[in-house]
Amino acid sequence: MNRHGHTTDTYVRRLPLVSDEQVRLLSDSDAKQALFEEITTMTIDTRTAPPAQDHARVPRRTFVLAAAVALLSVAAVGWAVFNSVQGSTSVGCHTGDGAVSIVDAVTGDPVSDCAALWRQDTGTQPPPLVAYDNGDGGIEVVPEGSSIPRGWQPLEPGVTQDPRLIELEAALDDHIDGLPADCHPLDAARTIAEREVDRLGLDGWQVVAERGEADGAGTCTYFLLESERQTVVLIPLDGGAAPDDAPYSVLAGELGTALEQGCLSLPDAAAQARQIAADAGIGEGLVVHEVTDDAATCARADVNVGGGVEVTIRGPQATP
Repeated sequence: MNRHGHTTDTYVRRLPLVSDEQVRLLSDSDAKQALFEEITTMTIDTRTAPPAQDHARVPRRTFVLAAAVALLSVAAVGWAVFNSVQGSTSVGCHTGDGAVSIVDAVTGDPVSDCAALWRQDTGTQPPPLVAYDNGDGGIEVVPEGSSIPRGWQPLEPGVTQDPRLIELEAALDDHIDGLPADCHPLDAARTIAEREVDRLGLDGWQVVAERGEADGAGTCTYFLLESERQTVVLIPLDGGAAPDDAPYSVLAGELGTALEQGCLSLPDAAAQARQIAADAGIGEGLVVHEVTDDAATCARADVNVGGGVEVTIRGPQATP
């Protein structure tokens, strides 16, 4: 699932697909909304895409992002800077037939994340997989022996994505107590972002408002991570909160309460999440990730919503 905020590589790879006519029409609100939807849901078949789009990816999950065009301008300016694979928070998972899915990183180990996706989608064990730096700041994982585009380099042994940045992105986009949990104006959003940066021990990181003057009762705040500049960019725009009776809102509320009221282990919290989701009517669109964190005393969770609902539980296998 792709989130309300993201690192720049996801947006920039879609920029060449936006026409001049679409940009010209941005002053029209209906045209702007149509462009938001096209950018955030466009599908690219890498088997038929023109050569200039070799690295374009098929979005697996839908962006729920009214700020797409605003973020694109930030991304375009910063693309030359934000290109460290260790600061990326998504992975391109390739299959043998040339298809590729963008997925949000979960563990920091791109091969492990793509192997989990393979099992989830096919019900079979994946073949041996190999991770590559694509030269544009992204990580691609392909079946061993696949044909590799020129310029890709195998990741060095031990190179992983920073799990703190992965969790930062998930936490900021969390429907329990992150930015989408309500329609937060800029000051409230800054408090949330600074709280998560401090909690994850991201020394040297800062929280800034890059653009936008909207800051009123109808303002929601979106975000972008600029890992090379160690910055969370907040972007306030007009918007609205998710409805309280939406199944994912019910899941987020009840799971958050369960985690507050009891110190749960990773398996117990995951079981709670699945049960609450089932009771709320969330079926095939649910994915629950379990990430062991034995340094934690109790489990914690992020509920992220896009084309489906993903719950990421991090915590110990057992509680004291």
